[in-house]
Amino acid sequence: MNTVRIWDRQPRCWRLQIVLVLAGVIGMLASSLALAETVYSDTEFDFENDWSLYGPYIIPDDAPNGGFSAEQSPVNGNPGAHLEVTMTRPTADLGTAVAVWGAVINDTFVWDPAAQSDGPLGRVDFQIDAWDGGAWSLAVKQGDYVWMALTRRKFGVNDAWVTLSIDCLEEEDFAPLPGSEFVVEDQPLHPDFSMNGAPISFGIGAGLSCPTTSDCTQVIPVLFGLDNLLVTARPPLMINPGLNDAWYEPVTAGQGILHVVYPALEAIFVAWFTYDTERPPDDVDAILGDPGHRWLTAQGGYTGDTAVLDIYLTRGGVFDSNDPPPDPPEIVGTMTIEWCSCESGRLAYDMPAQNLKGLIELERITPDNVSLCEALQEP
Repeated sequence: MNTVRIWDRQPRCWRLQIVLVLAGVIGMLASSLALAETVYSDTEFDFENDWSLYGPYIIPDDAPNGGFSAEQSPVNGNPGAHLEVTMTRPTADLGTAVAVWGAVINDTFVWDPAAQSDGPLGRVDFQIDAWDGGAWSLAVKQGDYVWMALTRRKFGVNDAWVTLSIDCLEEEDFAPLPGSEFVVEDQPLHPDFSMNGAPISFGIGAGLSCPTTSDCTQVIPVLFGLDNLLVTARPPLMINPGLNDAWYEPVTAGQGILHVVYPALEAIFVAWFTYDTERPPDDVDAILGDPGHRWLTAQGGYTGDTAVLDIYLTRGGVFDSNDPPPDPPEIVGTMTIEWCSCESGRLAYDMPAQNLKGLIELERITPDNVSLCEALQEP
């Protein structure tokens, strides 16, 4: 038995003792076996043979004139054939809000959690080209029920094609289509991605609403165009040492995290290099580094593809010296990291005292460890 001790410069700082037992590591790797992702794509939209329509779902259910329909258009896509969706919002008296929702499901896009070739479903990415506005999201069908992802991509009326994408969706990110409780009373809140779940089909969900501040008395059909649907389905990712790396979000390049996975302890340590919430005055200087630099650490356990960690702030101390000693680390918030794949993840942070709460989309700085991460997932 080998014992390795890290982060032990100061006895008052937290210390992490790692006991690496060979049998435990082998057991962890064996439990991490997983299968490859599946990519479903449709650029032709043979609606008559491959697709089914669900809707319209009307809110309120007695509002008249609402409609939801879809068909293939052989031309004017991005390029070639595409899907045309027509939504007609219900009518109502002034001051009454109404909405229509619907979904189209590609019956050939099937993931079967009970099948050995697929297995449990972990997370799903969604991408679609859209034209002339609208609000779009991934829809899934399982058994007799249809759900739509709560995250939707909206954009205004546009005379050009726009690519919309939603990544890293898990089963808790889906809810019954608004209004569908009027059709299916016993629908579960979420689909079942586990190996006990029925086969899952993928498609597109959409809605059109009229708020109380608008004139909802007129029947107005609206035509939308959709093309180049791409759905990427992945089995559950098990956190493993192949995720050890430097991660960042490109839009905030210059800051990011380093983290290490300790599989025998089922623990993760994170070093977060960032900046203060505001730039210091120009006359504030530092002997070493930038006066606006900030670093935090985080540690905690993980399950599956998700780690829930405490965020620590360490004060005091000077460069490469134990005099004066730093103060004991202080918990200042929480951090949740969800890995969507071996190449991407998302970090949610919450530091109440500083009123800081947000989401960071993570990707690796370099892909060197991707192959290792994937190898530790494969049988």
